[in-house]
Amino acid sequence: MKKIIRSICVIGALLSALVFSGCYSSSYSAVALVHSSTSHEGYMSFYKFNGTMVFKLDADDGTVKCSGKLDKGKASVYYDYEGKKKKLCKLNSGDTLSDKLNVPKDSSVYIIVETDSQCENGELTFKT
Repeated sequence: MKKIIRSICVIGALLSALVFSGCYSSSYSAVALVHSSTSHEGYMSFYKFNGTMVFKLDADDGTVKCSGKLDKGKASVYYDYEGKKKKLCKLNSGDTLSDKLNVPKDSSVYIIVETDSQCENGELTFKT
């Protein structure tokens, strides 16, 4: 009986760790990709990119400034600060991005960049 209870507790702890540790991960193929991610800034610049790039930022003042461009392809930018992935914008060939996202102060926010297919000559910056 003790082994069963102990097993249930261990499984519960593992499931909690998975649920609350963040469920987004980057997965991509790229040519000439430069990216950086700190607690207050995420940046990516590429010649060719296909996949998903995730940034986790600390929005101390409650704002995230977004800017960028995309010469060719289609990409969607999402955000999540409360466990629900929401669309911020969609970039198509030739589009530029200049936006500001308001989130609760002192929150962590995930910025998720996803492409529909291979994109070319893009640059995106996210700052808190």
